[in-house]
Amino acid sequence: EAMRDRQESIKEAIDVTKKVVDEIMESGPTLGAGAAVKVAGKIPKVLKAAKATKAAGQAAKAAKGGKVAKVLQSGGQRLNPKTLKAFNLSKEQGRNAIHSLKEGKNLPNDFHGKIMSNGDYLHPSTGEWLGNIFDHVY
Repeated sequence: EAMRDRQESIKEAIDVTKKVVDEIMESGPTLGAGAAVKVAGKIPKVLKAAKATKAAGQAAKAAKGGKVAKVLQSGGQRLNPKTLKAFNLSKEQGRNAIHSLKEGKNLPNDFHGKIMSNGDYLHPSTGEWLGNIFDHVY
């Protein structure tokens, strides 16, 4: 199910990117102020879509290789340096990503899930997939 959701995210990313590129191409060699504002407003969607695509690619790579994600961190008030290093994230990027993920799932700030080596965030008791940290990095 998680893989299906990621595949849908990839399709959405491609669609959003195509629409933005088409709008830029239709604007001609120079963008007027209105067109530039319109295109700039879509940049966050394209970036979000690109991140979803990256997360999906990482999941697909792990699935192809038969690799099983390992628990990098279970609980704790902040992300461990080891976890940040594994994800190549700064403290700020990691903190913002985990807070964004929690906010998106209506989880309290003091909720502490399991962080897997592929970026997946799981419920500590049930193992339910709650999201992927890479989907929230900005």
